[in-house]
Amino acid sequence: MKTFLFLTTYFVFIWKIPCLCIKGGCSNGKGLFRYSNGDYYEGEWKNNKANGFGILYYSGGEEYFGQWKDGNAEGVGVFYFKEGGKYSGEWKKSRAHGFGTLYDRYERVIFSGQWQNGKKQKKKI
Repeated sequence: MKTFLFLTTYFVFIWKIPCLCIKGGCSNGKGLFRYSNGDYYEGEWKNNKANGFGILYYSGGEEYFGQWKDGNAEGVGVFYFKEGGKYSGEWKKSRAHGFGTLYDRYERVIFSGQWQNGKKQKKKI
């Protein structure tokens, strides 16, 4: 779970790191960007920001595969942890928000339900 909380913070700062367009239309269209920290983003761009569908490959081995809006993970997506687990669900401003499921590396469900600003919400009785 600590990894997931780190994830929500990491997304916020990724877009402020200098980067280099490797191929394609990295301002508008489809392109591949490399960040100075070794991360890569491949996908759709609009007004110099990730917009539409894309994949962010982290240099540490993690991946986010899903929808983007104005440089943030927004909509539906999957984050794969390097240890093997994943979060699959809704995102808002690069944080788990809405319905989502957290899995361990054996695909067992750890939590499935509502998330708000990167935190799981307890079910009300």
